Amino acid sequence: MIKAENDRLVNDIEKLKQQLREEIARTQAGVRGRLREETSGQDQKMKEVEYKIEQEIAGLRTAIQASKATTLQYLVGIVTGGAALLMAYLRFRS
Repeated sequence: MIKAENDRLVNDIEKLKQQLREEIARTQAGVRGRLREETSGQDQKMKEVEYKIEQEIAGLRTAIQASKATTLQYLVGIVTGGAALLMAYLRFRS
């Protein structure tokens, strides 16, 4: 009778161990799934931020090029005007 009770308890313990293993496996799978979802969400957000940064960089490059062109136009105008004034001065001086 004690042996039968002992065997029954051992079987119950084994069943509980198996249930615990299964529950742990399900929990780990759930955690892995949530981590995958979170990682993919973060990857998507990073791609969006990267795209925005690239757009900003492209806009800044365009603005810099426009600024360079404007500066060059003003510089050419100033040099041309200065040269014209210098030639006029030299002509009236002679």
